[in-house]
Amino acid sequence: MITSFWSLTPDKIYSSLQTTVNGISNTIAQQRIAEQNKKKKIKSRLQRDFILFFNQFKNPLVLLLVAAVILSAFLGETSDVFI
Repeated sequence: MITSFWSLTPDKIYSSLQTTVNGISNTIAQQRIAEQNKKKKIKSRLQRDFILFFNQFKNPLVLLLVAAVILSAFLGETSDVFI
């Protein structure tokens, strides 16, 4: 059963987060940072640029314009396609 965090006592919250009133120890902090660095995937600049480029096509206006270009090409309006 999931318990809401506001109904827990501070001691239970501290124990679930592996911390104390004074914060976490240096060794636990280093372990958590090491775990996060393992999970972090390093992408090349080219991959990041491609992802950024393709994410721009998620915008509904861009999708509408792409659909308009496809429709213009299908109808034979080549000048509208190039514009």
